[in-house]
Amino acid sequence: MNEHELAVRRKNKLSLVAAHASSPGHDFDFGSVRILGQSDDRISRPLQESWHSTEESINRHIDLPASYQALREQINGTDEGHTQQSVRRIRDARDAKLTQKLSTLSEKNANICCANVVHNLSSKQLITEQVKVLSHDACFNTTEAQPLDFIAAAE
Repeated sequence: MNEHELAVRRKNKLSLVAAHASSPGHDFDFGSVRILGQSDDRISRPLQESWHSTEESINRHIDLPASYQALREQINGTDEGHTQQSVRRIRDARDAKLTQKLSTLSEKNANICCANVVHNLSSKQLITEQVKVLSHDACFNTTEAQPLDFIAAAE
């Protein structure tokens, strides 16, 4: 933290913390900083970030799975009823996001009349047999598939 504080004082252009602090309305109170954990590899840093961040955290980038959130709350001393409510709230929020995404996709594809739609992502044109296979209109043995012949995504 001392290095970050010095970089902010010097207005070091190579420091991301100094660049952020130079933005209007962004001040750091280095006196009240708490170090929650330290790590030396790229795997444990995101784990620590997700472990210490909550739903109310401003810069939360990684969601901790619901089972680990329940474990974290039990370790931190919250009661079991609150833990179950928290897990239920997290699941409901996740379900609401998925429902919103599904409705958005349904609205975008409302004008498509076919149930089986094939999107060609390849630079090559698909032949009729390939389109039938992708739209599940043809009997197809997966052992005969040659993915190098065509690349496509099927809905």
